[in-house]
Amino acid sequence: MTHLIKKLRRYSTIFLLSVSPAQMSIVIWEKDLSNRLLG
Repeated sequence: MTHLIKKLRRYSTIFLLSVSPAQMSIVIWEKDLSNRLLG
């Protein structure tokens, strides 16, 4: 059972590491777009 939990934890860490850069780029893109529309 603990083996499964360790595997899940590792996968969730990899998932978070792969997702966060994409989220950051989306946030930066949204800020850039709103700045262009307002400015």
